Amino acid sequence: MTKGVSISSNLILECSKRKIDIDFIEKSRPYAQITYYNVVSNELHLKQLDLKNSKKGFKTAVAIIKAKMKNQINLIKYYSRYREGSDEEEFMELEKIIEQMEGIFKKIKNAKDVPMLMGYEGSLSVLYWKCFGILIDNRDFKRETFNAPDAINQSLNYGYAFIYHRVQSALLKTGVNIYHSFLHSPQANKPTLVFDMVEPFRQLVVDREIISILNRGTKLSSNKGRLTKKSVKVITENIQERLATPTKWRKGKYKLMTIIDEQALEMAHVIKGVKSNFKGFVGRF
Repeated sequence: MTKGVSISSNLILECSKRKIDIDFIEKSRPYAQITYYNVVSNELHLKQLDLKNSKKGFKTAVAIIKAKMKNQINLIKYYSRYREGSDEEEFMELEKIIEQMEGIFKKIKNAKDVPMLMGYEGSLSVLYWKCFGILIDNRDFKRETFNAPDAINQSLNYGYAFIYHRVQSALLKTGVNIYHSFLHSPQANKPTLVFDMVEPFRQLVVDREIISILNRGTKLSSNKGRLTKKSVKVITENIQERLATPTKWRKGKYKLMTIIDEQALEMAHVIKGVKSNFKGFVGRF
């Protein structure tokens, strides 16, 4: 996250042996990653292209979006419970929006293609970020991605960049092609499959931590478009702790870092035909 840093080839070699990635992030944007050498299969990539253009590929896109939307709803439900009894008016407002979100979620079954699917996702996200603003006591909050002017959006963007590399690393280790996605449109030199797979993890890994940090009274600040070192340190520590925290998933409890690896492996198994359908990660509270 700092310019002018030198890394020796000896360090890179030792990280490679231990399968440790080295990530580079500039102003909340990941721009490079050093990972260990891994041979990929051309046959696997051909299967991925076939799947991408099939009905099963669309079902995979639906599974990713369903997981994301469910995690958005679950996160708002989780925090709304804390408003019950302490701020009844705000609690009722959140409950009403949750009902609207669940109504949109039920409409997913009507989606005939990815653009229609993304339309439902966009409608639900508008409500989600409205709730996010309520939960951080900032009703004027507007979600902005590129060149965000405020510290909260910069914090979210930095957090997403942080997990972006974790997801990319997990996918690369399975040998899949990170440039062939099911949900996002192809973009030149953009690993769109990483964009797909990050979606269900944003809420529990990043959004939850930003809300918690702000609700504890910790201020996140920036200067000239950059988060302060203190803010970066707080966010990094909280996200690292969240990634290492056991979370309820399926029939057990697993660290979120492990779940990311398992989801990447499951995607590879679906592409290979070892597994019939992909099921996105849905966290439980």
